[in-house]
Amino acid sequence: MNTEQNGQRAVRLDLLKALAITLVVFFHNVQLNPGSVIDNAFMMLCTSAVPVFFMVTGAIQLNRTGSINYRRHLTSIVRLYALVICWKVLYAAFMHFFYAVPIDGSLSNLVNYIFLFQEIPGVSTGHFWYFQALIALYFILPLLRLCREKKLLLYLMLLLFVFSCVTFDLDLCFRLLQKISGKHIPDMMLLTTLSPFHPTYAVYILYLLLGKCRLSGQKELVLAPEFGVGSCPMEFIPYDCITPHRDWTLHLFLLRESFVYLCNTSICR
Repeated sequence: MNTEQNGQRAVRLDLLKALAITLVVFFHNVQLNPGSVIDNAFMMLCTSAVPVFFMVTGAIQLNRTGSINYRRHLTSIVRLYALVICWKVLYAAFMHFFYAVPIDGSLSNLVNYIFLFQEIPGVSTGHFWYFQALIALYFILPLLRLCREKKLLLYLMLLLFVFSCVTFDLDLCFRLLQKISGKHIPDMMLLTTLSPFHPTYAVYILYLLLGKCRLSGQKELVLAPEFGVGSCPMEFIPYDCITPHRDWTLHLFLLRESFVYLCNTSICR
């Protein structure tokens, strides 16, 4: 349940989630002249949905007071994992019976698909990525709740910011320079080998903390992560100038560009 610290339901968080859900639907079903400036701008707007979801989660989960009930927390993770397993089984059955997709019935493939998020021929697990990320982040939520000191929060957020936003931005810019100049440019993604966090999850953890700071009123701690808004002109670069596909690096770069700033500002109002 979305609740304020005084126990009242945070309606504005519900509205933010409703907005994010609408953007997700638009992103997956409506595109305007793919590759155009308008399409890039709208897709950038839609990819802000994921940060909004994680900021709302951080605002709710990381601002709770009192001791941590570890048994209840682990039960929530197990319940979420079990629900994902059930949906994956139903999805595979649906693809098999309604779309005649042959299912490899070997034990190893079935175990990998059902329990380990591995795809099997004809049945993708890509659309379950959010649940996979959410389960991974739920494992460390109790640790993040212990980060209440401002200096510690600032250090952690800056660390996450460098190994996610900064690294992805530099890699994107360097690849663009390489495409324009035709010369070999150093691979900035190699910096992630120094990161103690998974490079993809680092930005999600950052947004959890961003939501926490916004709701708790510690707005001075969110200035560094919001610096990415300054690179908004990058939205007007056609996708095919950088890569023929919307790969995960470009996707994460665009996550912060758009009205994420507006959304996370509205959390503390």
